[in-house]
Amino acid sequence: MPWCPSCRQEYRAGIAACADCGTTLVDDLGAHETEQRAAAAAQVLRIVAPAGTLAGLQAGLKEKKVPFRHDAAGGALLVPMAAAEQIEASLSQVAEYERVGDVLHVYGARQDREADLPQDPAWLTRSHDELVKEVGAAVPGLFAWLSSPIAKKANAAAARLAGLAAAGAFKVEAVMAWAAKENLRKPLFAWAELLAAEPPNGLAASLARLASTSESRVAGALLHVIAKLRDVTAVAAVLPLLDHADVDLRDDADEVLVSLAGIDVGFDAEALPAVRAAKIRLWREWIERARRK
Repeated sequence: MPWCPSCRQEYRAGIAACADCGTTLVDDLGAHETEQRAAAAAQVLRIVAPAGTLAGLQAGLKEKKVPFRHDAAGGALLVPMAAAEQIEASLSQVAEYERVGDVLHVYGARQDREADLPQDPAWLTRSHDELVKEVGAAVPGLFAWLSSPIAKKANAAAARLAGLAAAGAFKVEAVMAWAAKENLRKPLFAWAELLAAEPPNGLAASLARLASTSESRVAGALLHVIAKLRDVTAVAAVLPLLDHADVDLRDDADEVLVSLAGIDVGFDAEALPAVRAAKIRLWREWIERARRK
């Protein structure tokens, strides 16, 4: 008697297709399922990635005991299609990837993933002179402590960074831009909160100018820092970002302006250029009135 391989219903002889789903019936359900499993096992997922990323993926597959073959000619890894869901689940939190049919393109580490810096207590106890001599390592070493849940350690790191900046070892805005590029958002924003009580003169405006020439992800982080600094004198420097090509960045800039100035002119980041220009004029008028006060 024929069977539907999808609904698993038995039919009378002479019927060719399932009445419910339209699937072609088979004479031997067990044999059909064995063939399907064999066909699935023979299917291969091709993983394509840059050489360095591919090496890391290979190590991960070994660790998870997923069988694979290396296609040296094509620069890819070949794994059983049955492991595709497991691989995608592993990649979802750490990598940028796209699957198209039987090819998985892995582009690299996720850009929105928060980076981690090791917390070495030694950086909180070294002398100022030692920190100056090793400033290239001292900055990330101290930066790691800015988001510490222990306020004493976070404050100590901020104080040491302030000392280095005062000595001319680095510019605060340059380090903040570095942190934004490296996606060190937690310590970056924590530092902004610590500086908000008395923000360095001109820092927020400098960050706004850096944001205008940075990629959108970095610019967005810098705008968030400006909002946390709560320095209303940065409004004029933020204003040009309302004309940025990236609609999300225009929206972020408007939110920062509203938070700093305490007013909302009704700017719509998605509006037509002429409509946006009219709202930008309102912001310029507000800035001019604020300067005359």
